[in-house]
Amino acid sequence: MMIGPSGSGKSMAWKVLLQALERVEGRKSVSYVIDPKVVSKDAFYGNFDQKTSEWKDGLFTYILRNIIKNIHGENFERHWIIFDGDIDPEWIENLNTILDDNRFLTLQNGECLNLPTNVRIIFEVTNIKYAPQTTVNRCGIVLFSSDAVTSEMIYYNYLENLKSIPLYDDKDGPSIHSAENGEETVSPHLSIQCAVSNILSKHMIEDGFVTRSLVQAEKLDHIMDFTYMRVLNTLFSLLNKTVRNVIEYHLQHPDFPMTAEHLERYVTRRLIICVIWSFSGDIKLDYCAKLCNFICEITTVDLPHAQSGLALIDYDVQIRNGEWILWADKVPTNEIENFNLSETEMVVPTINTVRHEEILYSWLSEHKSLLLCGPPGSGKTMTLFSTLKKLSNMKVVCLNFSSITTPDSILKIFDQYCEYHKSINGVILSPITVGCWLVIICSKINHPVTDQYGTQCIISFLRQLIEYGGYWRMSDKAWVKLERIQFVGICNPPTDLGCIPLSHRYLRHNSLIMVNYPDEISFNRIYGTFTRAMLKVIPSLKSYAEPLTASMVEFYLMFKKHFTPDIQAHYIFTPRELTRWMRGIFEVIKPMKFLNVEGLVRIWAHEALRLFQDRLVTEEEKKWVDKNIDYTAIKYFPNLNKSEALCRPILFSEWLSGHYVSVEYEKLHNYVNSHLKVFNKEFDIPLVLFDDFLDHVLRIDRVFRQMQGHLLLMGVSGSGKTTLSRFVAWINGLSVFKINAHSKYTRENFDDDLRTVLRRAGCNGEKICFIVDESNMLTPGFLERMNTLLINAEVPGLFEGDEYNSLIESCKKNIHKDGLILDSSEELYLWFTQQVMKNLHIVFTMNPPEGGLTSRVAAYPALFNHCILDWFGDWSDKTLYQVGMKFTQILDLDFQTYSAPSNFPVVYRLLSLSPSHRSAVINAFVFVYKSLYEVNVKLRKRQGRYNYITPCHYLDFINHYIRLFNEKHEDLKEQKHYLNVGLDKLKIITAVNHLHNDLNINNKELQEKEHEANEKLNQLLEYQRETENIKEESEKIMHTLHVQTNQIERRRLIETSLTNDLTNAELAVEDVKTRVRRITRQHLTEIRSMINPHEIVKMVINSVMIMLGRKTDDWKSVQVFLRNYDDFINNIVTYDVNKMTKNIKEKIKSKYLNIPIELARRASQVLMPLIIWVTEHVRYSDILEKVHSIRKEIENLIDAQKGTQQLLQSRHQMINDLEKKIKTSEDEYAKLIIDKEAIKDRNSRDKFKTHDSLSAEIQKWEINRRVLEVQMETIVGDVLLSAAFLAYGGYFDQQYREILLQKWTKHLLNSNIQVKQEFSVSEYLSSPDDRLTADDLFIENVIILKRFSRYPLIIDPSDQISSFLMNEFSKNKKIIITSFLDNLFFKVLEDAIRSGFLLLVKDAEHFDPILNPVLNKEVRRIGDRVLIRLAGQDIDYSPSFTLFLLTRNPFFNFSPNVCSRVTFVNFVVTRSNLQHQCFNELLKVEQPITNQIRTDLVKTQCKLNMRLRFLEKSLLQVLNESEENVLNDTKTLDTLKKLKQEATQIILMIESMDNYVKETMTQYTRLAHACSSIFFTMSQLNLLHYFYQFSLEYFYEIFQYVLYENPNLRNAIDTDERLKIITRDLFKVTFKRVSRTLLSEDYAIFAILLSQIKFHGFLDQIDETELDVVITHKIKEYMAFPCSSRLNKHINENFDEWEQFKKCYVPEEQMPEFWVTSLPQILIIKYFRPDRIIPAVTAPVYFTFEPGFSTKTESDFRSLVLDEVQHTTPIFLCFVPGNDASYFVDHLAYEVKIKCESVVMDSNEGFALADQAIEVSIKKGNWVLLKNVHLATSWLERLEEMWHSLKSHRNFRLFLTMDMNTKVPVNLLRLSRIFTFEPLPDIRANTEGFLNDKNNSTLN
Repeated sequence: MMIGPSGSGKSMAWKVLLQALERVEGRKSVSYVIDPKVVSKDAFYGNFDQKTSEWKDGLFTYILRNIIKNIHGENFERHWIIFDGDIDPEWIENLNTILDDNRFLTLQNGECLNLPTNVRIIFEVTNIKYAPQTTVNRCGIVLFSSDAVTSEMIYYNYLENLKSIPLYDDKDGPSIHSAENGEETVSPHLSIQCAVSNILSKHMIEDGFVTRSLVQAEKLDHIMDFTYMRVLNTLFSLLNKTVRNVIEYHLQHPDFPMTAEHLERYVTRRLIICVIWSFSGDIKLDYCAKLCNFICEITTVDLPHAQSGLALIDYDVQIRNGEWILWADKVPTNEIENFNLSETEMVVPTINTVRHEEILYSWLSEHKSLLLCGPPGSGKTMTLFSTLKKLSNMKVVCLNFSSITTPDSILKIFDQYCEYHKSINGVILSPITVGCWLVIICSKINHPVTDQYGTQCIISFLRQLIEYGGYWRMSDKAWVKLERIQFVGICNPPTDLGCIPLSHRYLRHNSLIMVNYPDEISFNRIYGTFTRAMLKVIPSLKSYAEPLTASMVEFYLMFKKHFTPDIQAHYIFTPRELTRWMRGIFEVIKPMKFLNVEGLVRIWAHEALRLFQDRLVTEEEKKWVDKNIDYTAIKYFPNLNKSEALCRPILFSEWLSGHYVSVEYEKLHNYVNSHLKVFNKEFDIPLVLFDDFLDHVLRIDRVFRQMQGHLLLMGVSGSGKTTLSRFVAWINGLSVFKINAHSKYTRENFDDDLRTVLRRAGCNGEKICFIVDESNMLTPGFLERMNTLLINAEVPGLFEGDEYNSLIESCKKNIHKDGLILDSSEELYLWFTQQVMKNLHIVFTMNPPEGGLTSRVAAYPALFNHCILDWFGDWSDKTLYQVGMKFTQILDLDFQTYSAPSNFPVVYRLLSLSPSHRSAVINAFVFVYKSLYEVNVKLRKRQGRYNYITPCHYLDFINHYIRLFNEKHEDLKEQKHYLNVGLDKLKIITAVNHLHNDLNINNKELQEKEHEANEKLNQLLEYQRETENIKEESEKIMHTLHVQTNQIERRRLIETSLTNDLTNAELAVEDVKTRVRRITRQHLTEIRSMINPHEIVKMVINSVMIMLGRKTDDWKSVQVFLRNYDDFINNIVTYDVNKMTKNIKEKIKSKYLNIPIELARRASQVLMPLIIWVTEHVRYSDILEKVHSIRKEIENLIDAQKGTQQLLQSRHQMINDLEKKIKTSEDEYAKLIIDKEAIKDRNSRDKFKTHDSLSAEIQKWEINRRVLEVQMETIVGDVLLSAAFLAYGGYFDQQYREILLQKWTKHLLNSNIQVKQEFSVSEYLSSPDDRLTADDLFIENVIILKRFSRYPLIIDPSDQISSFLMNEFSKNKKIIITSFLDNLFFKVLEDAIRSGFLLLVKDAEHFDPILNPVLNKEVRRIGDRVLIRLAGQDIDYSPSFTLFLLTRNPFFNFSPNVCSRVTFVNFVVTRSNLQHQCFNELLKVEQPITNQIRTDLVKTQCKLNMRLRFLEKSLLQVLNESEENVLNDTKTLDTLKKLKQEATQIILMIESMDNYVKETMTQYTRLAHACSSIFFTMSQLNLLHYFYQFSLEYFYEIFQYVLYENPNLRNAIDTDERLKIITRDLFKVTFKRVSRTLLSEDYAIFAILLSQIKFHGFLDQIDETELDVVITHKIKEYMAFPCSSRLNKHINENFDEWEQFKKCYVPEEQMPEFWVTSLPQILIIKYFRPDRIIPAVTAPVYFTFEPGFSTKTESDFRSLVLDEVQHTTPIFLCFVPGNDASYFVDHLAYEVKIKCESVVMDSNEGFALADQAIEVSIKKGNWVLLKNVHLATSWLERLEEMWHSLKSHRNFRLFLTMDMNTKVPVNLLRLSRIFTFEPLPDIRANTEGFLNDKNNSTLN
């Protein structure tokens, strides 16, 4: 093992040694250099072919096997296998057996390969940081120090090679010639090299010029690591170029070669230049100046005369005389034309570009690998390409690296641009074009991330290609040698985001140069040139070129300084922005003929806003941009009309006029709104137009206008990114392409989709909007390909073989259609990529990551550099308000009596100070949305869960609100009407009863008054019926009026659209008239002279004559008509379209409108304007006819509307008159029933009793009526709370739901929006039948499941809700249950969608993106069919289809895409629910008789409640259905009496049962409460460690054991005693079992938490403050609480008492009496007496358990496995490093004599063996031990899936050993039993453990 830094001579050492051995021993020596880090482990060692199940050797095993076979006499050769690459445990551990004395390699197929004695293995590494100790111990170590190779040795080697090896291709012959006298002479070229070498040798000595400069340069701040080997290689490369210059000079001047003096002057001065660029070319100019100054001090060479501000780096040396020359003198001055502005490779020369190109040319001509490093946008690529243009025979290919780029990317380029051919020296790879060099530009070369051992695999591969000139081809294990292939790297500084420092081993082979940003002067020079060229389009603006340039440069520099990546990772602004700014302005002004300065500045400001403001995140940042744009504009254009130039909003669009110009907001708003309505109808999408909507669609449209215009839309899921992109694409006529990803969607599928979309855009010329959502980017490889596509408009290797040939053929066909002639495949492919650039627009949609964009900017820089970023973010309060206002316009939310409070809680910032009731409600909408963020933060902090709140939730909330409001409003209205009718009848009955009592005294008067009363009663009832009828008629009339108003509005919108079309048609008619006037007499004569004209000619002329009303019998009549030129033209030009009859129009349409214009143009120039004239007039007539028709409809509708309004007014007047009559009749009727006397006979008494009874009902119903009136008043607030709960509340548990409702209610009350007192969602939204259960959470969740808009995603850790869903929903439709892990998932989904079943999909945490279209309900209608597209195929979509998703993992955080598309329903058990279950179980065991009575009573109570509700409804129904006088209806009266009596009895029975149940529950409530607290404490332990996952079933097992299997209860009879035993053992058993999973350091924490539950009397909830103290030790934070101030006050007032407490020996027992409950006692002890913290903690633990209790737990592994754990439960054996838990399993299996099969889970073969072992053992009852399952997380997911369906033998056990890895599926952890094994803490414990394992006989 050779260890040493790069350049220390390791490679040369073994090469020299191997050659020496071969020469000395005469034995052939063969070396194999392999870098194991550039191939996969399978490719290195070999693997099983998944298709054929055959073994396939890897590279190493292939080489070793060939040596062993000895086919070509390998045994007689010396073989050295050199592993030249970083060492890591993953690939080297398998070599340990071959490195030790055994000398054999064991393969995965069980085969062993021996290492022959003639084979040696050598490791060549930089360090052994990650090398396993076992490997290092097996190797000999040779250390190479950094000073093993000195700089003098390197100088000597270079100078000697320069003397002996020709640099220049000497075509005349060899470098050494034989003279006639037999002496050898050196060629002239080699003589020159010798002379140069002699000159250089004077300066390359130990303390010479080069060495001193090298030492000084090392002290400077370099952009990459400075190493002697790298910079000296760079120096030698530049010096070689110097030698070549001299040789070329001699060849060009054979008669006047350089003199010795000239040569020395040139070489020495060039040496200084080469030293400067080699040693400081990778640093900033100011540091470079320091080196220049140092050189000036030490050199003896003549230097140029010092000039102010100049350094040596600003000079070059002329070869013609060896004198100094300024680089500035070499910079050409040139102006460019405006038609060159669109060229992407246009370079304006500056000093930096000129000298950089010169240096780069030197290295490139040497065919040396090089690196250009500099900040993004500094011109690295542009400078490089400009240099490459100067070199001939160069084919350039650009490869853009990202964080995941692998060697495969380079191999694909080799396959596309090179060809393999065999030679006697092996396989050679060279460019396809003979004599051409392939230059592979590796852009962003330092972006690939390192693996966990610090290696960049792609960089290691590049180093191998450069250093060794080839690579191992894995297909046939052949070494491939590269020819004429050169690598150039481009990168940002390694300190930039996402950039990784390159290894020294790679850097040493590259020359490095830094390309920095131009200074402000250079900026003005570059962009001033561009601006002058741009303004040539409008000569009147030429004088503004300078201020325009200066304003752009100043604003850019100011903006770049203010917004840095430290604020947001994507705030990376480069000079590219200036270029885009300039080109953006040019594209707008290019078609213009006139533009004033205000227009120019407005365009300037618009482009600035799009480039700089659109990617900003916050409103404050955007305001800064607006402010400084105005400031800069006024500064450089002082005479500007600001209101005209900078008035906001600045909107540009081509939709209104066809040209990209500034547009007015209102006009654009109307245009977009009209198209939006059509779009909504066509795609069934409920979009509304708001301000941000308009801004974003214009930004998207602007990008779609650009070539290679790609977008990155960054915003929360549901903010409209995809929908707005589709809308803009629809307006502009672009096709939309989206990926249909799914769980089995592979890279091959993705490549197929890419090929499809590229063919459509490239071959067919189809304009496509390719929408790529991040949820569809299933693997990093997908984004890697998109990364490349963005930059190159192609993906290397995408089209290969037949695919490539097919593509070229398609290109040929389409090129011939366009009339182009391209022959070669390269030209055709180039045309194809240009078409892709032109037609393909990619839109990436992403959610802002939680931690910012740092990771994504680093991983995929092309997304941010080559896409226009539009920051959608979340919806602003303005957008939320506007959307809420527009959607709720249909609701009656305007309360005239509403008055906003003075302290109104404003959420929408632009809300008026005195808002209306509607505005207050929408403001509350916004508050509800915003409040979720605060609660989510708290939820994440406390539970580690997070719910992404998106605009989809807000829209769902609004939909729920509208639906609920209408539902509740109608329901309350109906109830009120129903109650009023019954109440009025009861009042009438009582009134008539009084009248009968008076009539018994005086029969005559009784008869008269009875008759009068009856008449008055009938009159009163008649008036009421008439009033109700008229009211109903009025409502129908109002509905008709509303319908008429809507129809008028719709017709007016159509009229507006038609008017615009009519205006356009008028313009078209005028335009065609102008064309007709251009028809000359000669043209007309030509037509008239035709004897037998073409059919097209006849048809065109006939159509004109028909339009003019002329006969077209034959051609002669036509000729006559055409004879008079003036009349013909005048008739056409002055044609009145109103004269066009319907018959003429139909005749024209049927015969002449289909005439091809192109054919007409070819036939004659006269025909095209004539046929266009006919077409446009017909179109104009059609539109005009539609306009007249729609206007007529509007007039008719308005007349009808006026009639309806008059009718409505008359009905209102009639209602007022009738109400007055009713009031009068009621007063008169009241006078008839004034006198009252008691009824004496029996019948009279019965009636009197009935009257008393009904009077009570009247009072009760009066109360109900007032309740209904209050509900009508609070309906707005009640519905708002209910809708918010349905949209947002399902994700949260009971506690957080209550927090949210309290927060929302408080806001509504502060806003003076009325809400029902003690509002309950479960009561408001459920029926009484739904409320039979006592669990509010369950009721609420059922409500959500019945009222969802988005499909539900159910969180059910107990996995019990499935049975409920089957019972509840299977009544109406078939239910199918499947899982995302099911291989047939797609088939099941397809069947359910087609058949309209309810599909219940489990394991939602493994969400398959194939469901995205289903969740989005992306259906489309084709005729009568409703289709949805899944996985590339259309499926019939049944409207009855329903989808429920289910997960058992309560802690899984779903992606924003999933959160926005589903309605969460959280069935996580609540404290009250668990308490209720435990209480029932306790009663069942301890009080079985009482429990049965209680159960029966509860059922009876439920039935009685239902009966009572039925009776109340029946009473109302009887009254409503009674048509005659109720007093005369004996049957009705008897029914009323019976119903009332039964209802009274039921009420009394319910009250008595409630009292009995409460008495029964009291005794066991405390213990049930404790059970709930214990479980929730267990569930919170995962905050300590990921592995502490305890399911509800686990707790049930403990609880069941304590109740049913507890040995301490066997002899206990007394109820109180049994209760004490159960309570004590519950805590002890819980601690014992749970602690087996815990690490020892967490035992005490859990014990404290349990003791706190018992010590504080089984509190509902553990004090989270104290929990934080115990877990996180946050003392200072809690001492800063407000309550601590009260503590300080108490200490000051009772100083002596606290002083005694501090000095007390046992302060925990003498705490001062004053106590602040919000500060835990433990915190006080820890703060004042930290020495007593352990006793303070131990005391409550002893109280909970027993004196002498220890947190040390001892486990009997045998009893655990055989008795406690069931065969259906996997057993996890977790260990810390250094422990092997598998020993316990093997030992126990041996003891009980059960077969145990062990499998190591480190490969695919291990997975297969594990499946086989489980399948066999589960039937036979054997044990299976799977080792190191943390290496097989994907297999564990499969295990979780299949475990639920396994039926195992009762003796079967599954053991899994692992270290604590957070990638283990949490559901599997909750399903299993986890035992943690740690090393014993001390010698005593280890000794005890050893002795405990031995039996007595062994010890004896």
